[in-house]
Amino acid sequence: HDRADAIEIGADPRLAEIMVDQLGLARTIKRVITPGVQSRVMDDGAVLEPKEQTQFRSWAMRASPLADDRPELKCAAKEAARWMSSPTTIALNSTKRIGRFLWGTPRLVQRIERQFLQTYLDVYSDTDHAGCLRARNSTSATVIMHGEHYLRRPLPHKSL
Repeated sequence: HDRADAIEIGADPRLAEIMVDQLGLARTIKRVITPGVQSRVMDDGAVLEPKEQTQFRSWAMRASPLADDRPELKCAAKEAARWMSSPTTIALNSTKRIGRFLWGTPRLVQRIERQFLQTYLDVYSDTDHAGCLRARNSTSATVIMHGEHYLRRPLPHKSL
């Protein structure tokens, strides 16, 4: 397609490179295909030392602006941010997983094609009741589409 027929949006790949470098992940690490996994363990892990807590907070907040332009990172970045007040080894492993994902998938470009005028929105929603074993929170996910265009995906957590 002609460039005038589409807009391309992508996060700054340098943000992903910085995060991978700061995490100290060796270039021989095993890459993963998802930025996060749902924990099935009730144990939160050991609380990190103060220096490690500061590093964790930096890494968790570096994932946040990436998630604004990379929808596949939204949930993992949100979960990392939930650990900000008291980071643990489980939280640290979650940020390392985000780094391993970024090492394998450093860039995502969303191409938004020109489309005919749309008169409606498609909304898709799902809920995982008490899916978070640690906090017993429910997570609901909503995807809003305008024709073929993805608009947003809010991820609220709700207490039961």
